[in-house]
Amino acid sequence: MFTELAPAPSPATNTGETDPYKMAADYLTKGMHDRAAAEARRAMARGADRAEGQALLGTVFAKQGLHGEALERYREARREAGDKVAPKTALLGEAWSLVRLGRGAEARPLADTLLGREPEDIDTLMLAATSRSDAGDPAAALAALETARRVAPVRADVQQKIGDIARSLGDFEGAISAYRHALQLDQDFAVVRFQLARLLAAKGSLKEAEQELVAALDAVPTYAEATLELAALRRQAGRAGDALPLLIDLLQRDPYHFDALIALGETLLSIGRKRDAITAFTRVLRFDPMHVGALYHEGALLVEQKRYREAITRWERVIAHAPASEYAKRAKREMRTAADLARIFGDRTTNDKKPSRASGPTSTTPRS
Repeated sequence: MFTELAPAPSPATNTGETDPYKMAADYLTKGMHDRAAAEARRAMARGADRAEGQALLGTVFAKQGLHGEALERYREARREAGDKVAPKTALLGEAWSLVRLGRGAEARPLADTLLGREPEDIDTLMLAATSRSDAGDPAAALAALETARRVAPVRADVQQKIGDIARSLGDFEGAISAYRHALQLDQDFAVVRFQLARLLAAKGSLKEAEQELVAALDAVPTYAEATLELAALRRQAGRAGDALPLLIDLLQRDPYHFDALIALGETLLSIGRKRDAITAFTRVLRFDPMHVGALYHEGALLVEQKRYREAITRWERVIAHAPASEYAKRAKREMRTAADLARIFGDRTTNDKKPSRASGPTSTTPRS
């Protein structure tokens, strides 16, 4: 703190220092983010280039996933540069931060500026492809990737991006081919195995899909999305019991992983352990009363008690909160059936005797 508050020395005192940000950069490579940020600020206080320092601070925040904070620092670096050319890391960082904040279209002008300076720089080409794709221009994105593939033929992420764009265009065979090519270049590319597995499962190639997911988890054992996908695949194949160990391991690492709790509940329902499933849904609703997965299953359990209108209310919430989700699609189908059953058989009113906590979805409703 005293070092930061001390008056900045004259530039002459830094003439013997080759890189005032060397220590900060070293801390950053070691994952010591707080120390890297402190060293960067100390260097700026001593008179080091502020544009470079702000760009380094942006990278510190970006490494921690704080892309909004990173964006502010990168833009500050550009302002500090003034009439000088802003550091390349500031331009690249600002553009990638926009992409990761879901504002890829805003990143495209920056990417095009950088590409004009270095038309064959692989990082710039990947940025240009991503921003063009996010802006709804897949043809331009593929053009950038074609150059990237020529410049860096062994980069697996180039093939991954080609696969992503092919998948977004509905060219699933092209996407599968690109993902397989990426895996030839990098067998431990877990996210590509995950994406490939989802496409294979959609084709009905469940065995191949399972092999890819198992390989993804061998590469990254803590890959939660792959764990959930593999558990769902095994339930779909009628092997719900084989899914339980996967979900239990995930929940032992992260007891508050709500999607894993929903998957656990669904798996327990599949093997006839309804009371345990209700406990899983209850835990989710206790912490997140509007979780669409838990609300959907609460509605299904209410239907079993012939409380159709309450079930419909739950499903209406699902549709309102996540209209494009798979749970919303299922809720729409179930609502029509529940409405018909309510007309034919009547509906148990809320004045009826409440079931015990172990007997139905009343136990899944969080209490104040």
